[in-house]
Amino acid sequence: MSSMRADLSPTEKEKLLRDLWVAHDGRWFLAAATEFGFETANKLNQSILRSMGKKEARELMTRTGSQIASPSDFKEFLEMAGPLYWPEEHVWEIEILTDNLIVGRVLHCYVWENVNKGGGTSFYQCAAPLRFRAWLEGLGIPGEVIATKECDTCNGSCEISFKLDWPTKKPAGA
Repeated sequence: MSSMRADLSPTEKEKLLRDLWVAHDGRWFLAAATEFGFETANKLNQSILRSMGKKEARELMTRTGSQIASPSDFKEFLEMAGPLYWPEEHVWEIEILTDNLIVGRVLHCYVWENVNKGGGTSFYQCAAPLRFRAWLEGLGIPGEVIATKECDTCNGSCEISFKLDWPTKKPAGA
């Protein structure tokens, strides 16, 4: 009798697919860099991430039936998206500072760790700020995303600020 299991649990399937996606992403970047150089690989990566970021945000909102109308809704979106799109090794926290400012702190970045292992922190362009800008675009939220560091200076941790331009409410009767 075989010792091979016939089924993976939903959690095991999710982890397997996420781990394979992360591996694919890294291998794709290295293949593009080898073939075309790092400048072109970064440019291609950024282009794909912008497109995928919008798709990630829209699909998650469509499939969950969620809507974002406030800073706390956006924070909940980030808390829902993080565990779905990032592996467990990516350690982060989110805090609402004001109605227009949400700060994400990356305490341990899985991307930096892998890029650093490969010796590529001096040429890899961090994709997180662009991905988050694409999320805002995909969600129709005006604002900007500001990262405090780049891959070559972050040492695996950073802050990313979301400066959001929520519509101002008119006073009743105005």
